[in-house]
Amino acid sequence: MAFTDFPSPGETTVEKFIVIARSGPEGEDAHGHILFQSPFLEEEKVAKVNVTCLDVDGNVATAGGEFSPPIRYLGLSIRHLNVTVRDNGSDDTATGLAFIDRERPPGFSPCDVTAPPDFDVVQGNYVVTDGTP
Repeated sequence: MAFTDFPSPGETTVEKFIVIARSGPEGEDAHGHILFQSPFLEEEKVAKVNVTCLDVDGNVATAGGEFSPPIRYLGLSIRHLNVTVRDNGSDDTATGLAFIDRERPPGFSPCDVTAPPDFDVVQGNYVVTDGTP
């Protein structure tokens, strides 16, 4: 994804998200992983999220999970991540949300917080399939 005006006005940052996630018909048993690559990762070139949730509605999907251990990103400790994608054929959009590592309420899921998938996918193609009847 190409994030415009990030980390400061006039700058564009490209970060890579490879999402491989599946779940049952009601979202149960979500599994898979998200590989995250960013120039702002402090320790690893690529960080891996174990997927714990997946929500699909038509051509929009949100996958989320947890870094274990947390990663360092722009000086912050990050524990959870979610990626929301809109499958528009060859013109996909997406967004990613990082969650600071802190105590979360019981039942917290990174998929419960979403942002509109407004950033252009500049390379690759997401395929969203809603398998519910």
